[in-house]
Amino acid sequence: EYLVLWLDCDREGENICFEVISLCEGIATDNIYRAHFSALTQPEIQGAYQNLRRPDKALAQAVDARQELDLKIGCTFTRLMTRTFLKSATAKFRLKDQTCLSYGPCQTPTLWFCVDRHREIQNFQRQEFFRPKMAVNIEGWPVELSWSKDQTFDSTLVQALEQRCKATRNATFREHRQEKKTIRKPVGLNTVQLLKAASTGLGMSPVQCMKVAEHLYTSGYISYPRTETTRYSDTFDLGAALREQ
Repeated sequence: EYLVLWLDCDREGENICFEVISLCEGIATDNIYRAHFSALTQPEIQGAYQNLRRPDKALAQAVDARQELDLKIGCTFTRLMTRTFLKSATAKFRLKDQTCLSYGPCQTPTLWFCVDRHREIQNFQRQEFFRPKMAVNIEGWPVELSWSKDQTFDSTLVQALEQRCKATRNATFREHRQEKKTIRKPVGLNTVQLLKAASTGLGMSPVQCMKVAEHLYTSGYISYPRTETTRYSDTFDLGAALREQ
């Protein structure tokens, strides 16, 4: 008599909801509900159950529209590129079995980002730089001092600084500064930032990163990883999620 949909809390999940509804015949529209949750923890699941909503047809249709646009644009430009550039491309790049040149609204811009980044890496020229530091002894306490300008590419300037430091036996304490800094708590990661952090910090591929993220999500360690926002859901109890671990 009732249908409660517990799909992923994003547009694709909303679209799948209506696919499920189309297969479940005989259930009145007023008896169909949608659960919204961002993590598989007890408080989150209970909160979703106590605040059931109606499925959002507009969100589901937005996914249908995007899929249709992707298909039509992809097919149109794939045909145009194939007819226009296939012969010259196969000759230039020595492609033997190439029958078409594919275009996609996502894949083509992404490919350009990869090519552009590859060119930056290939054209990068290493340049030596210097970061002067000096070790001094203040009443028996060793102290390391850093240059106020941090670093330089000028080797002549560094040599001059080195000579002055070696020729100096005593130093004068001229100024004392005290600063108060506030370190803000880290914000949540959206999918793109998660992939960047995993690649830069852990050397993980996007596929490997999302596989691990999905496992952590289903195990209750993190909130839903496929998201475009960095804000936690109002119903997500971060403290409870940490205590459960």
